[in-house]
Amino acid sequence: MRKVLAMVGALALAAVVVAQDVPAGPKLTAYGMAQYRLRMQTYSLTPDTGSAQSKMGYANQVGYMAGLKVKINDNVSMQFQAGNDFVSTEGVSWAANNWSAVGHAPTATIYDTLNKVSGTVAKNSLYPYFHLAFAKWETSKLFIVAGIQPIASNGPLDLIERTSVPNTNNYKSAALITWVVGTNASCAGLKVGAPILNGGVKVGAELFSTVVSPRTQAFAADPIGNPSASMFVLDIPVSVAALKVTPQVVAILNRNYSTALKAGDNEIGYGLAGSYKVNDMLNTTFCFGMASLSNANSDTTTGKVYENAGMVVGAGASYKVGPGAAIVDFKYSSDENKKVVDSKSGYVYADAKYGWDVNKNFQIMPRVRFFLKQYEKTNANTSEQEIRPELIFTGKF
Repeated sequence: MRKVLAMVGALALAAVVVAQDVPAGPKLTAYGMAQYRLRMQTYSLTPDTGSAQSKMGYANQVGYMAGLKVKINDNVSMQFQAGNDFVSTEGVSWAANNWSAVGHAPTATIYDTLNKVSGTVAKNSLYPYFHLAFAKWETSKLFIVAGIQPIASNGPLDLIERTSVPNTNNYKSAALITWVVGTNASCAGLKVGAPILNGGVKVGAELFSTVVSPRTQAFAADPIGNPSASMFVLDIPVSVAALKVTPQVVAILNRNYSTALKAGDNEIGYGLAGSYKVNDMLNTTFCFGMASLSNANSDTTTGKVYENAGMVVGAGASYKVGPGAAIVDFKYSSDENKKVVDSKSGYVYADAKYGWDVNKNFQIMPRVRFFLKQYEKTNANTSEQEIRPELIFTGKF
């Protein structure tokens, strides 16, 4: 709780300083967002044999965050942002909102009598966490960003998120979840970047690094190698007039590693994302990515070798109309274990929404999303789909 109070106090102090417009010292800019969603959910399941099944649900979701940008001087800036999982949002319930007597400490053991579940309180509800906390040093020729910083998926990270965040070895549901939903588009690490070309054609290079799975050697007279799994993300942003394209390469070295075999397997992903501004009213987006992960070198269990491959492709558009903008988005992804026959599965995502800006600081958004899972042939079900209409209310500053 002290961590929360300290964060709130820091942001409140920053707001006071900004309001006083102090002439000397760092330039501070506070911002924030609070959102509430009314959500309907309709599901249908098609088994290989028998009748199709369906169900419905209703939920309320909440998302919030507050941040502070600090411009210290011409070369150094910082940014801090805290909140809940504001992109995916969190479900509203009596217990989750801490209206009940359970879970009033971040590590408290709880028993939720309403939902009949037990566990521990993590970063939910009244316990926000930092999405961003970084420092940036930049000159005309180089920049360095250190800390929890914005990291965008330019194709392959949508796939990497599935193997890294839920800690699996496959790329299932990549199109349905995506990097931004799973991570709030941020990650702790170090980034180094530099412009390569300026002028009519702009080209840059950015290299980000972080540790995915820290490992240490065991004590021994002659220690056996046990390298940590480190992720490197290389972005090459290119812009020409109204076209912007960013190729991206991701490598997680020693994603799987065996000290017994003294060998490891790397996870590799590549792709690109971009946008094209047709005119002041219409903007289009696109993305493509591929990734692969195997345990052929590090597997110590006979018959458990896998070689998973994932692919994602997407397109979207936004069009300014009336007091807001209409936005559509489409993604398709697949996952397949090359070592297993008929193991390929597919995932379709479609999103249509309209952001009605009733005020520059308040938006009402009707939205409909479609999620489709096409299961592998060995699954007992053929497909599962969800249609998710919702009404979103967002205030921001």
